[in-house]
Order: sequence, then C-alpha cells, then structure tokens
Amino acid sequence: MAFFFTRRRRRSAWMRVAAVFMTVIIVSSNAASADRTFPVRQYEDGTIAIVSNHAQITGKRTAFRGDVWLSTINGGKGAYLMETLENTRKLNETLVSIKAQLRGGGCVGNNTKSALFNFTTNEYFECICKAGWMGQDCAMPLPDIEEALFRIDASDFTNATATWLPMSGQTMLKSSGQIESAEYEGRKCVQFNADEDYIEWDLNIGPTAMPILTLAVDVYVSSTPNNLGWLFGDENGGCDRYILLHDNRVGSNRTGASCKSMSQWDSPPVKVKAWNSIVAFYNQTAQTSYIYVNGEKSKVLSANHDEGNGKLRLGSPWGGHTTDSCVAKALVYDFEFTSEQVIAFSLESDFPPPPHDYCAGSSHRYWRLRLTEQKYAYNIKEIQFFSDIARYDDTQSTIAEPWSGSNSLHVEDNCILPVSGGQYGGHGCDRAFDNNIDAWWSNWASGDNEITWIGMDFKTPQKVSHVRFMNGRNHAGEQGLVMVVEFSDDKSTWTEWTGERIVTQPKEQSQTSTSRTNTWQEAISKCSVPNRNPSYTHYPKECVGGHNIVKFTGKTVEQCKEICSAMSNCDAFEFGVAYGGAGGYQAGDCQPQSSANRGSCSGSYYNLDLYVKNEVVNININGKELHQDSDGWILLLAYKHVGGENKALVQGTAPTSPTEGYSHVWLNDLGLTAADVDSVRFYCHTSGHGRKVHFSTSDATIKSFLIDGSATGNKVSLWTSGTNKFSDHTANLPDASSSVWSTTLTEFSFYKSGNYHWAIKGLNSRFECDDGQGDYAVSTLHQIWFKRKQ
Repeated sequence: MAFFFTRRRRRSAWMRVAAVFMTVIIVSSNAASADRTFPVRQYEDGTIAIVSNHAQITGKRTAFRGDVWLSTINGGKGAYLMETLENTRKLNETLVSIKAQLRGGGCVGNNTKSALFNFTTNEYFECICKAGWMGQDCAMPLPDIEEALFRIDASDFTNATATWLPMSGQTMLKSSGQIESAEYEGRKCVQFNADEDYIEWDLNIGPTAMPILTLAVDVYVSSTPNNLGWLFGDENGGCDRYILLHDNRVGSNRTGASCKSMSQWDSPPVKVKAWNSIVAFYNQTAQTSYIYVNGEKSKVLSANHDEGNGKLRLGSPWGGHTTDSCVAKALVYDFEFTSEQVIAFSLESDFPPPPHDYCAGSSHRYWRLRLTEQKYAYNIKEIQFFSDIARYDDTQSTIAEPWSGSNSLHVEDNCILPVSGGQYGGHGCDRAFDNNIDAWWSNWASGDNEITWIGMDFKTPQKVSHVRFMNGRNHAGEQGLVMVVEFSDDKSTWTEWTGERIVTQPKEQSQTSTSRTNTWQEAISKCSVPNRNPSYTHYPKECVGGHNIVKFTGKTVEQCKEICSAMSNCDAFEFGVAYGGAGGYQAGDCQPQSSANRGSCSGSYYNLDLYVKNEVVNININGKELHQDSDGWILLLAYKHVGGENKALVQGTAPTSPTEGYSHVWLNDLGLTAADVDSVRFYCHTSGHGRKVHFSTSDATIKSFLIDGSATGNKVSLWTSGTNKFSDHTANLPDASSSVWSTTLTEFSFYKSGNYHWAIKGLNSRFECDDGQGDYAVSTLHQIWFKRKQ
C-alpha cells in the first residue's frame, strides 16, 4: 500500500507523523527519488510517499497539508480509512482522496458493549462503551460526578397541580403558566413553551452565595420561536447567570451562558427536534464563564455577574423570552466540571433511551406471569401491575408493603388461570391480587400440573410498565424459578414483553406487619429486548470471590444458565460440583455473581465451576448490521415462533436478536460467498419437549447452502457424520437423520420420517424441532449461525 502526500509548490510541505509501522517494498516511479529503498520518499514532482505492505499512522495530532491520497499499487487490495471527516470524497473502489484526520481502530473488548468490525483490517470501530467507560476506543473510565446541590427529574412532576419537587429537598416557591408533562423519543419531560411558563425554587445561585456554579440540563428543543429563548438560571434584569438556548445578541449560533458580555460565545447551536445536553459554568472569583452544548465547548469569556433574585428559575417570566422546549432533568453544582465530567454527564443523559432503558410499550387486555417450567406446587403471595415506573427500585431492596396508590392496575376479581378451579382449597387466584401480602394463591393439590401461569383480565387494553412479584414460601422448590411477563389480546396467543424477567428468591412465609423483611422482586418494560439466551464460557474449578447475589440449590447447569440470563446484574455463576473440597458448596448449588473476575478463588476447594456470561458485539457487513456473539458466530437466521401462529418467513432482514428475531438473510444478501465461511451452526428448541438441537459443521456442501438457502445436493451423510455437538445438545438429530429434502435449509433439510424433523414453516405450516409435531401448535426457536473464515 502507498500513502501519497502531494505538495503545492507555493507552500512548504509539512508532515508530523507520530508513528509509522511498515514492511518495506520497492516500487518503480517515473519520477526519480533521492533514496529508492527508504519507504518514506520525496519525488522530484514534490510528492511524498510511504510505500509499504502495511502502514499505520497514529497520534494525538497527525496533520497533512495538501491532498492525501490512499492508493494501491501492483494489484493490492485497496486502502482503508478507519474514520475520516466529512470532506472525504471517494474517487473509485481503490483510491481515496482526502483532507481529513485519520485515527486508528480497535476497541477495548472488556469495556465495549457493541462495535462495528472491518474484515479488511480485522479491527473493531465505532465503539459503543459499556456503562462506566468512555472514549473512542472505550479505554477511559467514566469519571464520577459528585452529588448535585439541586436536582429535578421529570418523573417527579405532578401534572394536576404543576408541582415539581426537587429530589434534593428544596421548596418550590411558584409555578406560573400552563406547564404540563410530555414525552419525546420515549422520554418523559416537562414543557416550557409559552411566555410566563416558569417555576421557581428557594436556591440562591447568585455569585456571593455560590461563587463557583455549574448549571446542567437535559432538554428537548422543538423549535426556536423567538430571538430571546432563556431556559434556566437566575435573572433580575442585569444579564445574570442564565442558560440561553437562542438569543441573537450573543453570537450567530445564539447559545450562551448569559447575555452579560454580549460577545460571540462560539458555542454550537442547539439541535432542533432533538435532545440536547447543556452544561454552563460560572466563576465569579476569576470572572470567567463558558458553556458546553452537546459536548462542544464555547470560548471562555470574561463575565462579572450580578446577584439576581436569589431564586432558581426554570423557564422565563418575561415576554418574548420563552423557549419551545421540554426538560427531562436540571441540576446545580457548586464546582466546575472537568471536560471528562461534561462527557460523563452527556453520556448519562442517555438520549434515547430514558433511565433504566425504560419504554412503556403497547397496551393489551390480558397480562400474565408464566413459569418457564412446570411445578407440581407453587405459591404466590402478591402480584402488582403498574402503568408507570415511579416506584421501581432497580436494587430490588424495597420492603413489601400493601399498596394504596392510584396507579396500580389490577383488580382481584379479574384474575385468570389456564383452567378454572386451579387452586388449593380456598387459596384462589384473587389472593395474588388482593393487596394482602400475608395471603397467597396456591396450585398445590389442584390436580393440574399444567398450571404454569396466573394473570389478569383488565377488560380493556392497559399499558403495563412495572411488575412486582412476591412468591409464597421459603421453600427450595419455589426458589430459582424464572417467570416471564406476557400479554395477549385474545387470551390465546401470548407474547413476552420486551422487559425483564423475574427469578423467584427465598422469602419468609409468615411475617408480621411491624417486622417485615421480604422485598419485592421487580421488573420493568424495556426499550430493547434483553439478550434472553447468552452464551457462557466454562472455567472448571474456578470461582469468584465476594460478589455473591443469591444461592439456589438442586439446580442443573442449564437451569442455572436460565437464572443468570434472567438477572440483569448477573455477570457469571458458580455451579456446585462434587470435587471433594472442604469449602462447603454442594453439587447442584447455583450461585449467580455480580462479577466475572476469577481472581485467586479456588474452585477445587469450594467445589465450584465458573460459567461467565459472554458479551455480544454487533458487526456491519456490507451495510447490514448483524448480531455476533463473543465466540465470533454471526447470526443469519432466527425464528421465534409462537405456538398457534403461522406467520410468513421474512427473508432479507438480518435478525438482531437470536431469541426474539423472526427473519433471516443468506450470504448473497451480505455480498459474501461460501469461501468466506469457516463453519455453520444449527440450534433449535421447542415447548413440546426438553431436547435441544445444537451442533456445528464445516462441511463444504452445507456451507454452500448458505449462499441463497437452497439445499441442492443435500444428502443424509452430510448430517450423520462430521458434526460437532455443543454441551447443551440433547436431541436425536442430526445423527438420527434418515431422509433429507433438497429445497431449502428451512424445510426438512435433515429428519427421520415421522419421528424427528427440522422444519421452519415446512410445507407452509410446520414448525418442528426434533419431533414430528406436524403443525404450528407449539412454540419453537430456530437459529442458523456462521463463523467467518479468517
């Protein structure tokens, strides 16, 4: 590869290169070079070239004056830029002319939530950092921001009285105008969109009371209706401390920390019809001020501010000064943010999604909680459905008390079960919704082991955002069970919501009203579906020290995986194995962990193996974003089929979730061929039985089936030998295959007639996984993955 730097003769060419790593090759050129063996060359026509098989230029400041060309010579594969600025123009497939900043690629794996992947350079880029990390490669810890002196959040606003009480305890002094809550892009906020719309609190942010001041606000801007849009601060007519969203006196972009200096702040304009994160700083001692708008800093200007009214105000009392905005939160600090803390505040603003990744979802008549396994006997003390998340506690530490508020949705007389009379004695399902946490519903001795769910008929569609749950007894058989929240419009076809699952935990059966210790188990609706079926890496005789969540007994590895997968704070789990150690854990113990740091913990001493939850990274292949697990498997096909439905297959759309998807793509859709594939992986399970199909193969013919899904050339021997089984594989297929079809991979591509079939809408109506179900009555999940050849 060659880098060419073309110099204009009227100016001296300059280049600052922080690091160049290369393997030298020799090329010929019509222009003579002073040293034709040195990889960095200057030719007689003024061209400077780096000629190399591999060249990397990195640095905090790497600049080129003039055009920079990235090209190929002698039939190379082409040059690649990890990222360029907007003034990049592509000339053809292997030549790029730029005036741009180059940066290196790569993401710190343990700190990265998702990223794109470039198969030419084998590097990740566009890193999306996990919570607690920042930077283009997620290498920098996110700094802490100290506690605010003042904080309001839209979730605390009361519409009926226009009351907004700060979380920090200050008194609200006045509310003026028609102030109401709203929602933009799934996030709740409070609107200030008319003159005289404002609220005041008893906090003096004047320069005497608070010489150092930082104001921070998250705000959705719908429009800029005038030339004097003032949002947040304190002002009595002297151009005091106030965040300006659009004031034409303070510069062409109209944003500023005050109008005191009437100078050009050079801060960017607010984004209209979008969320904005704004941080303004005031230092009366140094008489300086500046503002950050969406992470970009203004000039630092001289500003000597007056005292104001001695009150904190959101909105504006002056005519012609209104904004058309909606505030999600506003905060006051008595210290100056570092630039890293400004970024941290912007990242924690999270636009969208809103806090907890919460989205309200859709409305439905029937809602239920369903066990993922059948239990002969289980008991439920109380279930509560809420329309909002005002009382949600993500630490799961709220003591269960009777609830007398108005936003609970359930009515005990409207409880539903799969069959009538599914209860023990007088312990009817109404007891699970009676707001009495000392009474419970029980299915014990009802004679119906198939009673795996209990729910509510709301009579009209209702939006459920928050679910609380309390299981009935401190009994090992009722602990470590996974419950899913589902909705229906006809009480027949049920769909799991996009929110969290609930894992039943140890509870005391009998408590008095004055000495309760049982806490709610809670779940909320999410904006995106959590990964329901993550993969795990097994570390024999290893464990984690000091991060136990809760211990369950008498579990299998698969049950413990399901428990950890349902717990958002579970990074790994320890599983009891009879190694004969003195540590005290027993075979079948399941111990979810909030950390995956193996450290120096001895699993052989404690009788434990460790299973670490693998992270997921999405990748982009030729413009299509695909799901990739931590082992490098890329998801081509995922069909979560709900029993009773017979929906058409969706070709050409890449599934983004292995457990919630309903679509598929083939290699042709990605611009790939069978030569790009190392191996293929097949997975399925069904609600009809407990067996799982899970294997991989590197057979060339099966790899060719991925090109367009056609199974031409299929034969039984491809499936009955040469496959690699995963640890959770328990099915008869593919080894038991005795027949194949040669139509598509989705339709009976391997099966034993009348017994064990693989079918995804086979014969237009059959969804089968290692059985001969013959219809679409049971729920199934099918997946096909491939691993890219390196």
